[in-house]
Amino acid sequence: MASLPADEVIEEVLRREGGNVARTTRALAVHRTQLRRWLGRRTATDEVAGDDDDAEG
Repeated sequence: MASLPADEVIEEVLRREGGNVARTTRALAVHRTQLRRWLGRRTATDEVAGDDDDAEG
């Protein structure tokens, strides 16, 4: 299985493709499942970071 590009590259392509997963996977030449798992991990990480921010305020 091919590894995913750097997070910054994925984020840029997602923005460029308007958040469309299918077009993003074609542009990155990765499987849709790989990108969805990456998105799931990013969302979970962002939520945890967001929870920490709320605790401080």
